[in-house]
Amino acid sequence: MPESHNKLIEELSKTNKNLVIFLLGGSPMEIVWQDKVKGILMCYLGGETVGKAIADIILGKQAPGGRLAESWPFIAEDNPSTPYFPGYQKTVEYRESIYVGYRYYETAEKSVRFPFGYGLSYTTFEYGEPNVDKSTIKDNETVTVTIDVKNTGKILGSEVVQLYVAHKNPTIFKAALELKGFEKVFLAPGESKKVNITLDKRAFAYYNTKISDWHVESGEYELRVGASVSDIRAKTDVTVNSTVAAEVPDYRKTAQMYYDIKNGISNIPDEQFTALLGRPLPPRTRGKNEPFDENSTFTDIQVKWIGRFFAKKVKTAAMEKLSNTSPDLILLMDRMFDEMPLRSMRMMAEKDMPPELVDGLLTALNGKLIKGLRMMGKK
Repeated sequence: MPESHNKLIEELSKTNKNLVIFLLGGSPMEIVWQDKVKGILMCYLGGETVGKAIADIILGKQAPGGRLAESWPFIAEDNPSTPYFPGYQKTVEYRESIYVGYRYYETAEKSVRFPFGYGLSYTTFEYGEPNVDKSTIKDNETVTVTIDVKNTGKILGSEVVQLYVAHKNPTIFKAALELKGFEKVFLAPGESKKVNITLDKRAFAYYNTKISDWHVESGEYELRVGASVSDIRAKTDVTVNSTVAAEVPDYRKTAQMYYDIKNGISNIPDEQFTALLGRPLPPRTRGKNEPFDENSTFTDIQVKWIGRFFAKKVKTAAMEKLSNTSPDLILLMDRMFDEMPLRSMRMMAEKDMPPELVDGLLTALNGKLIKGLRMMGKK
């Protein structure tokens, strides 16, 4: 969050002990003031009428019923991609593989501020025991999980019943559990309803690179029903048999670190990532004589004097336009600038960076200095 917002909340919390914070944004945030407020409502990007919805919740006309679509780490550095982002000059290596979001935090058993699927209400809900219509299926069949959910509170509310799948003994490495179905149910006080969630092949499948298709590894799967990824209320099992004769990739010898990430995933060796990638790592930096193009960043072009001159002029002009805006916006732009490709800057500043200016710059950068300068002069 912008530091000015954090300071505002800190100051307000000193004089008002009943502070409730409504957040509008598109992603998790570092909220260092969590323990100083009574409540937090994440509104995401609610649009023009979000204010009325917030008012209805404040006044108790509606019970909040949303659930987090992402895990909220305590700090940004807890994210599994942190060691590998922004990466190198030419590449970003997704060494975290499938361990993204809750798939990482749950498998690594790493604590988070708020778990995936989490959300509070003004009422409470009770789960019964789950039932499955079949205990054993083939991968071209479906299985339906049924569970009773009851509103045990005093007001109308909604619950999001979440169904996670966990493979008990896989050969291919997998996350500890994965969301494969959910159902939102509205219940009056004391009301109970049966919730049915049906799973098909894709709920048990992984992408098999040997056959270039989704494939189910035969075995026993645990079906976990809960109110969030870390609030599992009930469990049951199903056995799934594959109808496709395909080899299951086994990386336990060549990429063994992907099978045990409890110590994190920040130090995957090159040879293990290469085994997973299935080919040598591509070049991480530009070749000395590699031509520049619209995907070249402002950092890339500064190896040439004309690139340094151009980048400085563009950045100075951009910062001057932002001089009367928020310091947070200036800081954001400053951090974005060096890694921004020329094509992005041209889209953002179409009037100031017409095609002939960029084409001329690229011509000059690629060894035809005089011709490029002439093209730029025609801007």
